[in-house]
Amino acid sequence: ISYTTSEQKNFEDTTPKFYLDATATPVTFNLQNSIDWLILNLQESGYYRVNYDANTWDAIHKALHSANWGGIHELNRAQIVDDLLNIARSGILSYDKALEVLEYLESETNYLPWTS
Repeated sequence: ISYTTSEQKNFEDTTPKFYLDATATPVTFNLQNSIDWLILNLQESGYYRVNYDANTWDAIHKALHSANWGGIHELNRAQIVDDLLNIARSGILSYDKALEVLEYLESETNYLPWTS
């Protein structure tokens, strides 16, 4: 699993920081107050979907609506769009929540998030 935070914003290092397998226990990140968001699966380098808890989705939503999309890399913005819609389609996340986060697309000028 690769990741970065709003404090680091290092989307270039896609090297996994740890691995999960079928017997792995859930992983919890204890974020400090200065960290606004956490993004997993940098530049979609892994073949998995990411569903965040409600607080992290809210933080990502806020970042995407800020200047420069909160510094979130274009590939990860595309991943967020794709993951949100597929997780909502599976019934795990409500469409209301998914569409709320995706309102940021009104200001998205890059092609890739729109093709997700």
